Amino acid sequence: MSTVKTSCWVLLILTYLVGLPSQAQWTTAKLSGPRNYLAATSVGSKALFGGGLVNNYTSTDKVEIFDVATQAWSKASLSQARWNLLATSAGSKAFFAGGMTGSLQNPLTPSDRVDIYDDATGLWSTASLSIARANFAATSAGSKVFFGGGLGLSNVVDIYDTATGLWTTTTLSQGRYNLAATSAGSKVFFVGGKLANDVMSNVVDIYDTTTELWTTRTLPNLVGFPIATSVGTKVFFSGDQTNIVDIYDVATNVWSTATLSKIRFSLSATRAGTKAFFAGGGFLPPGEYAASFSDVVDIYDYATDQWTTDKLPRACLRLASTSIGKQAFFAGGEPALYTTSDEVYIYTIRPPLNITPSKATLTSTSPSVSLSAVGEGTLKWSTGATTPVISATTAGIYSVTLTNAEGDTASASATVIGQDLSPTLLLPQANFPAAGSEVNLVVAVAEVGGFPTSLGNVSITITVPTGFTVSYDPSLTAINVTGGENNPVMVNNSEWRITSNTSNQQIRLTINEGLFIAANATTNLGFTVTRTSANSGSTSNITVNVANDKTKTFDGNSANNIYARIISGL
Repeated sequence: MSTVKTSCWVLLILTYLVGLPSQAQWTTAKLSGPRNYLAATSVGSKALFGGGLVNNYTSTDKVEIFDVATQAWSKASLSQARWNLLATSAGSKAFFAGGMTGSLQNPLTPSDRVDIYDDATGLWSTASLSIARANFAATSAGSKVFFGGGLGLSNVVDIYDTATGLWTTTTLSQGRYNLAATSAGSKVFFVGGKLANDVMSNVVDIYDTTTELWTTRTLPNLVGFPIATSVGTKVFFSGDQTNIVDIYDVATNVWSTATLSKIRFSLSATRAGTKAFFAGGGFLPPGEYAASFSDVVDIYDYATDQWTTDKLPRACLRLASTSIGKQAFFAGGEPALYTTSDEVYIYTIRPPLNITPSKATLTSTSPSVSLSAVGEGTLKWSTGATTPVISATTAGIYSVTLTNAEGDTASASATVIGQDLSPTLLLPQANFPAAGSEVNLVVAVAEVGGFPTSLGNVSITITVPTGFTVSYDPSLTAINVTGGENNPVMVNNSEWRITSNTSNQQIRLTINEGLFIAANATTNLGFTVTRTSANSGSTSNITVNVANDKTKTFDGNSANNIYARIISGL
């Protein structure tokens, strides 16, 4: 027995991505480097990702471990670098078994090595399978882990009992490779695979851990390179270049079928909570010979007996998958031809929560709106309210968090808009006859929604083209607009400050703290534009825009935030 110590490392990236609103959420993290043909499993609160091929197509011994309890990563090393290995877990132990050593150019070197991580002690040890294995299947049930089949048409199944620490062997009804395995309750399933001369097998070998007896069934639909997973009393079998899923219910001993939303190959299967996942893969578009990559995730919910679809953050095939509680993990793989991924996609199941309406507009005739949250559990609004319905009388983003009886949380939000800012330019004369010529203009920012803006956070940007400069004098109270008929024009320059200036070609202004634009009011700002190096006969735009308001407290309508005017160098 040998031991390997783990060492801590820094979480590289964890960013939120889009997902199903309120019911699920995708996040992504990054491994320390891209990997393909890796293996994944979980034990306790830890998800482990081990082995695989790195970008130069050589095998690696890296193991990266994510602890969902602490949100921290650590790393370790397998005792032997290898790829196309398999991983499973039972009790407090995670197992990385078999696979191939060397590189993709020298693939047929199977390994008998088993690296075992004990979550209770944090230590690693090694063991050996009864034979070297590649293209085999692995799963667990109760305290036992199972490794069966493989290249060489092996029918041997190695069984390790974490309760006793003993290894035993048994045999499948057929020796085969490229088979799949899963478990449900006390039953372990080894399904399909390839026999001699690449003949596909439709045999399902079923081992009962309580009786230690084997039975066999026939897979209704023959598939190549099968995949398998389970949830509740149901086990699921699918495979390459098919969208058929054969489902066996261990409670009723009845077969049924379902259909995935898309035919694909090299997809990944796992379970989390009450859901089974079939994720990613590749497919051949009609008439094409080159594979495309899929981001489709087909999801079966055992609780509702319903299928839904979602999308991975990025299309990818050959993902390594595992789960912890109500989180499913999809790691590494191939997102494009001859490309390897370093990303880990994490799907978190959330309890159902909806807000109606999800978007509303306040008006002078409807100065309030009722927002209603629907979900089973305790509600907490961003306003502090805990009632299902609240009344919104000011613009902004209203969020609510649901906590159900199991402690799971979900969040949703609604956007209420009222204020609406729209800029225009008062620029009667836009011709610049020579270098050094100046034009005075006014930017008018009007509130057209009928509600006052929030205090101190309205910003605008004025941009002039190359060959011109723009200047702003905060002491101005009036300005003579070039070519204007109603001069002087009163301006509010003292109420605004410059917050950024890029080479006097782009100036950003922000209203002073404590100030706002009143309902249906207009604020005027005076500027001077000077021609510097613009060519004679040139035409280009001067633009002004209201800053994007993510909070929706000073501007709820971005459609009218930009105003442009042509200026000319004569």
